[in-house]
Amino acid sequence: MTARPALSPEERGTTMLALPKTYLLSDDQRDGRACPWCAGPVTEDTGIDLGIRPGPLGTPIHPRGCQPCVHQEVVTVYERHQTDCYRCKPTRPCEARRTLSRLVEDLR
Repeated sequence: MTARPALSPEERGTTMLALPKTYLLSDDQRDGRACPWCAGPVTEDTGIDLGIRPGPLGTPIHPRGCQPCVHQEVVTVYERHQTDCYRCKPTRPCEARRTLSRLVEDLR
């Protein structure tokens, strides 16, 4: 059995998560050494890649979140999406909802 290639943050869906205001984040939070929500330490191995994002003054940042915080954010976004998306049908969810659903399952 061959290993599947790692998904990019865009493919995985983590770029769909809104971050706290980037100008309020510490350097560690902006650089992926601390979770942007709880400020707990993360590493490249333990943190979940949230994708490259625009930071203060347009400088790109590369945040990583801890598993509990990312899971909570995904659940929140997924629940909000279910009620707010005009494209989702009860029997046929839109691509964004399917991506969020997979991400919720991956983070359990």
